[in-house]
Amino acid sequence: MDFQEVQQQDGSIEVIAGGKQLVCVVCGGTHFHERNSLLNTRAATFFRFDWANKEATNFICTQCGYIFWFMT
Repeated sequence: MDFQEVQQQDGSIEVIAGGKQLVCVVCGGTHFHERNSLLNTRAATFFRFDWANKEATNFICTQCGYIFWFMT
């Protein structure tokens, strides 16, 4: 999924995902911080191939901390 991000003065971002503004389902917030996370699997970890795992983009609500996960 493609994201459009609008940088805010406080360092947070507003996110457009799939043509719609991302709104927190818990508190209704519209400002987020972004990070990426590895989606680890047991087999890849066992064989030390964690680098081969897929990645997800996370958007963390600045008001309540709820985390959205998007497969990339």
